[in-house]
Order: sequence, then C-alpha cells, then structure tokens
Amino acid sequence: LDARLDPLADRPVSVESMAVCLHHSRATGTAKVVLLGIANHDGDGGAWPAIDTLARYANVTRRNVQKALDTLVRLREVEVVLQG
Repeated sequence: LDARLDPLADRPVSVESMAVCLHHSRATGTAKVVLLGIANHDGDGGAWPAIDTLARYANVTRRNVQKALDTLVRLREVEVVLQG
C-alpha cells in the first residue's frame, strides 16, 4: 500500500508540496504529519513512501498510519494506489 498526493496544478516539488500541506490541508494531528511525510517524497511521478517510513516520521504504528491515510482519503487530500 502506497499513497500519493492528489494532483495539484503543476506537480510542485517536495518543498512546495509541504508548504501546500501546511497552509491548505484540513488534516490535523497524525494525519497532517503523515500528509507532510507524503509531501516530503513528492516528485514527478507522485509520492510513494513506505508505510514504515511514514510511521517513523510520525512516531506512530503502521496501523495508525493506515488510519491517518483513511482520514486523508476521506478528506480527499490523498489518493491511495495499490501497486502490485
């Protein structure tokens, strides 16, 4: 399971994506930290950080990252894409 940011205008680079998250996200708490972790990995093809990486950034369990991703999907701030 990986996550990527929804397309935002002209695919901003990582620092710009993080600024968008800080200033425009409706997420709070762990969900916002997870979103910032995703934004930190943003690039031309989206953002594909591992769940374990996001858990380390947010200092939470894998399950809490999954819950945060569910929240971010519900807020329409990320789209989850399964890779197989």
